[in-house]
Amino acid sequence: NYVVVYYYGYDNDRTAVAVKDLGAGPFQMIEGTVVNFDKHARTMTVKDDAGKSETFGLDDHLVVDSGLSVSGGRGYDPHKGYHVVVTYAKAGDKNSAIFIRSRE
Repeated sequence: NYVVVYYYGYDNDRTAVAVKDLGAGPFQMIEGTVVNFDKHARTMTVKDDAGKSETFGLDDHLVVDSGLSVSGGRGYDPHKGYHVVVTYAKAGDKNSAIFIRSRE
């Protein structure tokens, strides 16, 4: 299984405060730039360096690491041009984002 560990502290002095199970997968990953965000449909489109685009559903179970904090998916408001690494699950022709590392 894949997990997200929530912690506080720096360097080697860290204390875990919670663990969120992401499930067993299988998961896929894409790194690229946000080219579209539909706030009402809760979808985000990312284009990788090779020019391939993927669209992801941003559900309630999503975890987002912005580098400064970790939040849930409903509060995530990516802007065009953000650099992201998206870990996602594929179900048929739909992609559901599970974990996003987002940098402006």
